[in-house]
Amino acid sequence: MGSVLCNDSKQGRFLSRWPTIQKRAIDETNKSKRKSLLTSVITETNVHLFSGITAEDLTITPKNCTVYSSQVRIKAIRFSELDHINSIKSSFKQEFDYDVFARSFRSRLIQAMHTTVCPYCNRQYITMYQKGDDLRASADLDHFFSQSDYPFLAISVYNLIPSCQICNSRLKGDIDFYAIPHINPYERGFDNTATFKIQDATLLLDSPDVQLKTGTFKYGLVLSRPDAEIENAIRTFCLNEHYQTHQDYVGELISKAKIYSEGQIKEYLEQFEGLFDSYEEFSGILFGNYLSQEDQGKRPLAKLTQDILTDIGWIKN
Repeated sequence: MGSVLCNDSKQGRFLSRWPTIQKRAIDETNKSKRKSLLTSVITETNVHLFSGITAEDLTITPKNCTVYSSQVRIKAIRFSELDHINSIKSSFKQEFDYDVFARSFRSRLIQAMHTTVCPYCNRQYITMYQKGDDLRASADLDHFFSQSDYPFLAISVYNLIPSCQICNSRLKGDIDFYAIPHINPYERGFDNTATFKIQDATLLLDSPDVQLKTGTFKYGLVLSRPDAEIENAIRTFCLNEHYQTHQDYVGELISKAKIYSEGQIKEYLEQFEGLFDSYEEFSGILFGNYLSQEDQGKRPLAKLTQDILTDIGWIKN
């Protein structure tokens, strides 16, 4: 394996991801997509390292009675260097022992990061609390690149993401964020690439209040341009599904937007002069959340709040 990695470092990275690629190919039902997955790793230059597939298989049309049509045959493909890779991973795991690290530094690290809301879903608070002499955190520390696949990153601060247990343990699980690219909270947020939009939003401000209260309108995240990292995150963390539980919250936002115009807010500011520092402060209190993009990580549902108010025209771009 060493010579293969030296001759082609990009291919070497793919080879190290073989177990994930193989699993994705098994789960995929489209034969052409199965071939695309398998041949993203297995090429003419390295096919000799694999059993269960030949050079001829790389060029044939992916139809019935080929390796690409059978889950059993795909499962039977073996990478001869996999045991060697697993041995190396085991050695790294002993050197970069997260369990030892976590016992001493986990809660202190989360506290030092000053992350108050789960960056994956923007729905759950992250809080610190004291239990006896121990500092505790309500959050998990997610390994963006998993410990099992990347043990050398197990205690890297830049690989540890404070997140809620639902996102980390129940939804992400063992998904490999290298093989299936996801947005990294250390690098960027959804911003305006994916925003919550309401179906027929232009009609809502004139619609009967009963429609808002019963939650018959539809909304969800819409991408302004293709972005695989964000699309994968929306799917992995079930964001559209989970956000449907906030129909009443969205209804309240729209109702308030119908009641309070820009002129009325300015009138309140004049009437209660000195009570509020600015138009923005009063607006935040009115809607119960932060209304500027740079503050989305300070309170749950901040992005939903900003996007909905923008979509119905209350927040002007």
